[in-house]
Amino acid sequence: MKVHKHKFIKWPRGNAIHQTLQDFKYLRPKAFPGAFMALDGCHIKVPVPWIKRTRMRHVDQRCYINRKHVASVVLQGICDSNQKFTNIFAGWPGASHDARIFRKSNIGVALNGPLQNLVPENCYILADSAYPLSNNVMVPYRDNGALTPEKHNFNRILSSSRVVIELTFGKLLGRFRRFKYLEVYNKDFCGAFISAACCLHNICMDQNDQIDCTDYTSQNQESNFNISEINLNATNKRDEICNELSRNI
Repeated sequence: MKVHKHKFIKWPRGNAIHQTLQDFKYLRPKAFPGAFMALDGCHIKVPVPWIKRTRMRHVDQRCYINRKHVASVVLQGICDSNQKFTNIFAGWPGASHDARIFRKSNIGVALNGPLQNLVPENCYILADSAYPLSNNVMVPYRDNGALTPEKHNFNRILSSSRVVIELTFGKLLGRFRRFKYLEVYNKDFCGAFISAACCLHNICMDQNDQIDCTDYTSQNQESNFNISEINLNATNKRDEICNELSRNI
């Protein structure tokens, strides 16, 4: 399943791009303009790596202990409005920040390089504030306690469209209850198990095999990028969208 992952988890191309945009447009009564995909990270609990390992390669325990002091690996998922995965990056140690995982992932490298056209012009992958704002990734304003009503409105509309990735994770965990605790001691295998499950999830969605979402809450993280990494073009574009949405309140 891992070898044939590309057959089941596909980035939209050609006419599928237009259909993806249309589906997001009608997902909510007031959809976020230009919404194309939704992005987030999901922590999956795993056993703490053994300190004394003889048959498996040595790993640093601290790399897997997340901010909730639980050992985990991360599934970074990007989905469309139909709750199907279009890109995944699975198995990264849980101590890493979402933004770092995104930068190291294949899709993160591609979007920051020559393949920026993976996302249509004036369209965005919606993410939470753990991710850096960019030309392709739209995130909410950071709530420092002094947000204007216009910015609150912007954050609310973005969140209402972005929540589809949380619903997707909820369905994945509902289908595969093993992900409540993935008892795999060889961490090299975690990514393969998770990738296979995401493929099966997409197959189920294609067959309209629905399932109730399990309770899933995004483990929001604070952004950890510095001022030198701020994209001024993306910041200006976010302000333009904010102003546009405020005129339609």
